[in-house]
Amino acid sequence: MKVNQLVLAVLSTFVAGQSMAAAVTAQDFVAAKTPATAATVNEGWLSGASAPSLNIYQAFKDGCDAGTLAIFTSSASSTSLAPGALGDYAAYACKRGGTLTAFYHTVNGGSFMAYAPHLPSTVAHPDGGANVLPVKLERLKAINELATGCATTTATPKMDGVNAVGVPIYYGCSKVKPTASGIADDGAPQIPAGGFSDVEAALWEIDLDALNLAREDNGLDTIGLETNLKVMQGFGIGVTFELYKAMQTAQGLTTGSTDLSQAPNITTAQYASIVQSSGGLNNSWSLLANNTSKAVKVFRRTPTSGTQATSNAHFLKNPCSSGKATGFLQAARTQTTGLYTVVEYSSSSTLKTDLATANTAGDYAIGVLSLENTPNTSWKFLKLDGVHPEEGDATYATAAFAKGSYPLAMEMRAFEPTTQAGTYGATLLTELKSALSNPDCSSFAQLRGLTLASTYTGTSCTVAAGRKSRVTHGGKNCSPLQVTNATN
Repeated sequence: MKVNQLVLAVLSTFVAGQSMAAAVTAQDFVAAKTPATAATVNEGWLSGASAPSLNIYQAFKDGCDAGTLAIFTSSASSTSLAPGALGDYAAYACKRGGTLTAFYHTVNGGSFMAYAPHLPSTVAHPDGGANVLPVKLERLKAINELATGCATTTATPKMDGVNAVGVPIYYGCSKVKPTASGIADDGAPQIPAGGFSDVEAALWEIDLDALNLAREDNGLDTIGLETNLKVMQGFGIGVTFELYKAMQTAQGLTTGSTDLSQAPNITTAQYASIVQSSGGLNNSWSLLANNTSKAVKVFRRTPTSGTQATSNAHFLKNPCSSGKATGFLQAARTQTTGLYTVVEYSSSSTLKTDLATANTAGDYAIGVLSLENTPNTSWKFLKLDGVHPEEGDATYATAAFAKGSYPLAMEMRAFEPTTQAGTYGATLLTELKSALSNPDCSSFAQLRGLTLASTYTGTSCTVAAGRKSRVTHGGKNCSPLQVTNATN
């Protein structure tokens, strides 16, 4: 009996300890960085693609001690906040093996920003103008400085309803450009340790190999290693629900239905004619929505965005076609010409916010988004060339492109600069790369919009489960998709 009581007492203490785990706060980091109460703190900073930000968050979250995670964001709004929709600057903090850990994540500017802080000034910036390399990026201030640097320091933070147990989200947090002149070192990383990109650097016409800067999957590079993650990320054409309904009516479908069988279709030729310079559908929805009065609003991303590079490469064959057979030019950025309006966004989350605003106004807006993003009542994905990206799997949106029936998917990259070797950020990047590209599908949570490429050789991820693709670009996203796996 005494033994049983002792066992019960131990179990009770263990359970109590588990239930008492609390989300870390900025004040915890203050204490850990105060000499009298100093403790080990691990901090890493990554930059780049905004499209997979939810999946990157989930991969980081899986390594946190249960119940200790907290989120910080620069977003000024307290509404519609959730991982994947946190704006351009976020930080995730938790305990990992009992150690305070912070992951700063900057997605402003998109995929190219995985490379930009590490490239020499002799390389031209894709955005041109006054923009030069290397880029000095912003991030959230060190979390210990956010004890008085967020809008919710004294109020109850917003709780993230995406998770089974709500994770506190502190919003309105201050940013800093650590390497700017006159800025004091706040103790957090001063430069990103690399990051993720939707596509390879070559799609920005940066010939790293010719410049002797980096070769893909080669560790003997001057500035770093660009790795093909062999992870396929799907993309779709999103539209305001008002445009969606108008297209349903025009195509004889059930207007207002959200059943995928009633989703309206757009062809590659039609979308190319909307987004190319002087395209045939620049100024009228007459062909697609039987409307000649509504403005044609194109919501696009910045030139440094991987989503924009994907759109350019797939629909305009730019820069994939060169020489005399060059691809189409994209429409001028941020313009209003007659009924044609182009608006540019630094991240997917801000683009989605404006899709909702445009829908409320009754506008017809269209743009490319990664399939990581889940449609809502304000916007929907269209079918592309007769196939819906969520066909066969509306939850994870992987079945259609994994089987090769849906055409718009790219192979992701990671970039690891040599100068950051040995930092915690480099360790974190290695961990997240493994979580995304070499998962144990029997235990690792499925991620929306992502599958492994057909070249993945593990045994626990299958095409049938939507975790592995039959297709690949063969390591070059300008190449057409090809089926290389006809079995599993």
